[in-house]
Formats: sequence, structure tokens, C-alpha cells
Amino acid sequence: MGIKNILRVSNLSVRLGKKIILENIDLNVKKGEVLGVVGISGVGKTTLLNSIIGYYPLLNGTVKYKSQAKKFVSVQDNLNNFKRLFGFSAQNPSFYPELTVMENLEYFASLYDVPKEIKEQNIKKVLKLVQLEDHSKVCAKNLSGGMKKRLDIACAIAHNPKILILDEPTSDMDPVLRERMWSLMEEINKNGTTIIVASHFLSEIEHTCDRIVFLRDKCAEFIGTPKEFRSLYSKIKEIYISTKDGKHDIVLKKIMSKPFLEIKHVSRKNGGILLHSRGNKKAVSDALSNIARREKNISNVEIRNPSLDVLFKVFVEK
Repeated sequence: MGIKNILRVSNLSVRLGKKIILENIDLNVKKGEVLGVVGISGVGKTTLLNSIIGYYPLLNGTVKYKSQAKKFVSVQDNLNNFKRLFGFSAQNPSFYPELTVMENLEYFASLYDVPKEIKEQNIKKVLKLVQLEDHSKVCAKNLSGGMKKRLDIACAIAHNPKILILDEPTSDMDPVLRERMWSLMEEINKNGTTIIVASHFLSEIEHTCDRIVFLRDKCAEFIGTPKEFRSLYSKIKEIYISTKDGKHDIVLKKIMSKPFLEIKHVSRKNGGILLHSRGNKKAVSDALSNIARREKNISNVEIRNPSLDVLFKVFVEK
């Protein structure tokens, strides 16, 4: 038996002011999955997240949650009943900087009418999960940047929501903090929470998210696994060629004569050439080997699969 849907977004359209931001979005969210939402800045990622929790009115369409009665019920028509369903962590922190970590968690948990005993259990569990047990009495404004983000997520899950929604949770973080944040999301997900996360870091999404939603031109143009997205561009290869003296004019001329090679970038840092190929891998390899044999200045040739970030750029520009 397959994983069942927990949330159903149907024909969703959103207008802010006079501008339509999203149009006819159809999306099913599966119970227990990590769903990534990606797209260029301004495409509507944040709008989609806010629309799912009922923050924005819908121009058209519905967002429905699968209730305990196993029926899909409109979230917009039952916001008071479903407010405990979601946890939301926005790009900007929503906790109170003058309160301690514990005071913030107690306050946010109290917003959802959680019984005292259950609230205490939730807070204890959340503090351990986000590794802030030893900082419960610290004023939030005195936490480090990474700790503040963890506290923000902790406040979003203090009431033990079924679905956690995260908007750019690793923005402005260094690589080490980003890795820790994604590890935290994985731990939250292991505990049974469905996660919807918007992010610009596609290479990280590829390894964490079960499926991805690519927003483009107001629509959800692709919904599927990272592997399925890669398969759409399986013929594209990334080629790196370095030269001994850092000069590559002659090599470039040779490569430009090949119709299946597309020059993407010329690196000025290490004298290399970075290209994309849409040709048959064997044909590309044979052509590059032939060029390398004739041009003694070539020191190295690599053919590799492009990153998801590169494929996303191809997707956006198509």
C-alpha cells in the first residue's frame, strides 16, 4: 500500500493586490514526506506556503486536509479547528528576543490550547531535539544565529503539529550551519512530522527531500522526485577542461565547432573551461579525446553529471 496523501491543494490561485502570483496549482502532499518548494526569487514560494496555512485568501481553489474521519476537509473553512495542524517558521524569526528560550516555547505552545501536561512534555522533547536544553534560561536575543533559527523552529513545533512549513530555513547560513539545520529537519521528519520546505539550496534539497515542486510562471511546472527531475536532463553532461598554461583560445575554437557542446562558462581562476554537452556521452568522450590528443596544452579533461543547481538553471531558462 502506498503512502497516503495528508494534504490536497487543488486549482489554487492567489492574487495579491492586482497581481496574480499563483495560478491553478495542483499539489498533493504525502504523509511523512519532506517536500521541497523551489523557484527563482519572486516566483511565489512564500505565497504558496502562506496560502496553505490560510494566511492569504484564495482567488480560486482549495486546500484540504485529511481529517481523522478520513475525509478531506477545507482548511480555509475550518481555520480555528486546523490551526494546531500546522507549524510555520518564516524567513524572519517570530520569537520574542526579550524572552528566554523556555518562556518563548511556553508562550507559543499556549497559543494552541495544549493541555499543561502535554505542553510540558512537548517542550522537553523539543528542547532536546533542537539541542537547546542547556540554553533554556538564556534570553533569546543573546543566542547565536544558528541557535536563533533552531529556537524559531522549536517554537513552530512546540504544539506538535502534523505538518511543519519552513520558509528558507538556511538562508544567510554558512555551510556548516546549513548542514546542521538540514540534519535537524531530518530528525523532525523521522519523528513523523510532514515537512514542506522552500529553499534556494537545490543541492541540499536533492539529498533531503522526497519530492520537489518547481514553481515557474505562476504554475507548478514540475512535481516529482529529484531523480525524476534529473532524468528529464539525463543527456546533459558537465565538462571541465584545464590547460597547462591557462590559455584556451585554440581549445575553445575546436570545441565550438562541435554542435553538441555548449559553452557555459570560462573560468578565469584556474585557466579552465566549463561546458555543457547535450550529446551522446560516448560521442562527447570520443570527441574530447580526439581534441586532447591533438592539443598537447590540455592537462585534464573531466566529464561529470551536473549539479541540481545547474539543471535548475537550465530548467528556468528553457
